[in-house]
Amino acid sequence: MTDRFRRQQNRRRRRLVFLVGVVVFFVVRLVGPGTAIVRTTSLEPMLQSGDVVRVTRPGSQLDRGDTVSWRPPGGTRRFGPFQMIRSPLSNAPEDKNAITGQPRSVPRIVAATADDQVSWDDRNVTVRSDGEVRRYALPPLHARLVSPVRQVRLQPGEIFVVALQPGRIDSRVIGPVDADTVLFRITRIMWPANRRAAVNGTVYLENPR
Repeated sequence: MTDRFRRQQNRRRRRLVFLVGVVVFFVVRLVGPGTAIVRTTSLEPMLQSGDVVRVTRPGSQLDRGDTVSWRPPGGTRRFGPFQMIRSPLSNAPEDKNAITGQPRSVPRIVAATADDQVSWDDRNVTVRSDGEVRRYALPPLHARLVSPVRQVRLQPGEIFVVALQPGRIDSRVIGPVDADTVLFRITRIMWPANRRAAVNGTVYLENPR
């Protein structure tokens, strides 16, 4: 085996390793976890502006208590795999002009899913499901903001999302939303280190702080 042949073999191996690395990189970006930076106070104190969070694709099933990034009416319709990495989650007025002039996505908690019966007013949400009743006390909205329809049974493909701070658009204002408008799940706070923990929306719905 000549030196020239060895060099050619080594070059082929390096190219193959590089190609495999590129493929793995794109697969991870397409289906694997990413990170995002929170740029809103709508889920304080659970999520704070500046938190770096881990996000994943929503998958086929959303559950009560999931914390999600939701596309509000007028938000960005397309959300590619590269936008998922270090994408700001924003809905506060001072943040709207950060990227496109409109919020691309906003963090919300899923309070109810398909087949749940939901009733609400300007500050309370009641969810009835499988004989269980869950009542969540939330920061009040202005009464004029609340949707005129205040009791529904969610249809397949619908969810009911809420914020933890007043004055933010959520399902108390616009009613149930399409699950397809969820861009990804928010699963864990990665930074700052002293707040590193799994994100559990149910805890904050049941015990508002």
